[in-house]
Amino acid sequence: MKTLAAPLLTTVVGSYPQPDWLIDRQKLTEAGVPRVRAREVWRVAA
Repeated sequence: MKTLAAPLLTTVVGSYPQPDWLIDRQKLTEAGVPRVRAREVWRVAA
């Protein structure tokens, strides 16, 4: 396996917002930010 000459620098800042067609924002704002999987806010089948 070949190694890189220099480290590959990456940055992750938060997460991207999900589009309205994918989640039900009304349900999400009523319940607050889920700390566990909240299947009821998704508009598509899991």
